[in-house]
Amino acid sequence: MEEQREDAALKDSIWYRKVSGEIEQALKRSSSGAGSSADCGAGSAAAGDLLRPVLVAIDGPCTSGKTTLARLLAGEFDCNVFHMDDFFLRPEQRTPERLAQIGGNVDYERFQEEVLKPVLEGRPVCYRRYDCGQKTLADQVLAPVRRLNLIEGSYSLHPYFGNCYDLAYCLAIDPEEQKMRILRRNGESMLERFVSEWIPKENAYLDTFKIRETADVLAPAE
Repeated sequence: MEEQREDAALKDSIWYRKVSGEIEQALKRSSSGAGSSADCGAGSAAAGDLLRPVLVAIDGPCTSGKTTLARLLAGEFDCNVFHMDDFFLRPEQRTPERLAQIGGNVDYERFQEEVLKPVLEGRPVCYRRYDCGQKTLADQVLAPVRRLNLIEGSYSLHPYFGNCYDLAYCLAIDPEEQKMRILRRNGESMLERFVSEWIPKENAYLDTFKIRETADVLAPAE
């Protein structure tokens, strides 16, 4: 019940209506053939079609509301939702060299090959998600061809993907509120790891690649 009230409040917020309206406009532009989301390191067979795919990125720090925003939008639009969390590095990929890269702790190569490329080419998507608990690739994810495709999660605006998005959002959150949310969601022991490892990596990525300067910054908590 509490979640339903919070969802209703979010959907009535100015920032949510802004995002929803901009997606509607992007879908209209795609129907008219205006604009393109083809510059993503892969050829886009659908770029010239009247129903070319529309790609929306929802990036930002952990606990900033990315997954919630994507879930609410998926309830409003007929769309696919792809999660960057499904593409964390497998243990054998976590070499010192890779982990030293800014934004390198996500398998952006696999995400481009298994998600972005087929979406842009107008093909169904098929991949195996990474299970953090088991530390291995788990069940298969199948997604049909849809015009609207939401990519949510930290590192979704990694420069490796090029300029492939029709809309790019970066959510913001106060650092103290972020810690409180992590504590409630993950517990005190995990909070320490977030603060010492994952949050610094996200911040380095956001700062180094100027994600906040190139995306539309949203602050759902305000």
